[in-house]
Amino acid sequence: GIENCLAQGFRPILEVRSTKYVGNMITCNATDGEYYFKVMLAGNCFQSEVDRQRFAIGMLIRCNHYMLQGGGNKRFFGITKIEVLSRLPEALKKPDNQLQKFVPVGFEDVGMSQVASQVPPAAAHFQQQQQQQEQQQQQQQ
Repeated sequence: GIENCLAQGFRPILEVRSTKYVGNMITCNATDGEYYFKVMLAGNCFQSEVDRQRFAIGMLIRCNHYMLQGGGNKRFFGITKIEVLSRLPEALKKPDNQLQKFVPVGFEDVGMSQVASQVPPAAAHFQQQQQQQEQQQQQQQ
């Protein structure tokens, strides 16, 4: 199933650790400085051609639109809109062996270290939004 993890105003910043181009998709490993995880980028995810050209290992990206996809242990971030910010200085990079694997349970326990500082606990809010959307869809039918 697909869980939408896009919280209002929450746009995580990630460091790209590896990249692989597969057709019009890009797969990469990324970190938020505490956790590492697999990311799938849509080929048209870049804000501009300049961002597309600047995208590389070691760059910081801001995820403007994303969702958690997959199930069980095979979860990954699907990102459809990013901004390429800047290169992370080597002195600020955390070694791979000090990063934890990202294992989400649900939005209330997303596991990204930036969530607690940028987003208030909002699991109930998102459940309510989903219920309202479902009700609107049912009324339209």
